[in-house]
Amino acid sequence: MFGHSAGGQFVARYLVLHAARVSAAVISAASTYPFPLSAVAWPFGSQDAPAHADWAAACASRTTVAVGADDTEPRPSAPGQVGDSRVERASSWVETMRQHAVQSGVVPRLELSVVPGVDHDEIRMTAHGQAALTSLWGATAD
Repeated sequence: MFGHSAGGQFVARYLVLHAARVSAAVISAASTYPFPLSAVAWPFGSQDAPAHADWAAACASRTTVAVGADDTEPRPSAPGQVGDSRVERASSWVETMRQHAVQSGVVPRLELSVVPGVDHDEIRMTAHGQAALTSLWGATAD
């Protein structure tokens, strides 16, 4: 599964709600993410999230969070989001999800990929996402 920008936000939320249905995912340049924060309302946190939301399963899914290194335009504030740019928010989400995985007793399979020399360019990020997804898909046999 691949999504860029708002599509990336969709992929992140879908992953939390349906991790078992996703063999590999690339979240490209999302502006917001669903954090496992009980004090923050869904879709930015776990408060009032659908009952089947499963952050631990999402953490264990083969997922690449890709963002252009130059995608540093300040984003509007949103509940639970850490950082002002897509780069900062992607890094924060991956780190938070990795910590959540460890606390949940699962092996984290999320990785951050910062693409040098790229901003919010959908075409270049999609090419990077395609390569990442191909790599992840091949790794699903493990």
